[in-house]
Amino acid sequence: MRAAEAVQAVEAFVDEAIVLGFPQVSILHGKGTGALKEEVRRYLRTVPLVLSATDEHEEFGGAGITVIRLDV
Repeated sequence: MRAAEAVQAVEAFVDEAIVLGFPQVSILHGKGTGALKEEVRRYLRTVPLVLSATDEHEEFGGAGITVIRLDV
């Protein structure tokens, strides 16, 4: 996915997670150059109900997965 497409998908995913009351979700964006991860996290910083967006533990995917904690 291109960054703009990914951000749209993440926006819909996070909105749904908030509506459904999930306290935590994960996004698999891969490692690559890190550009996609950065765009996704830039968007997440604008969402008031996102408490944190961090890398998954290394044994579960590390920098290729962002774990999002939500204030729901």
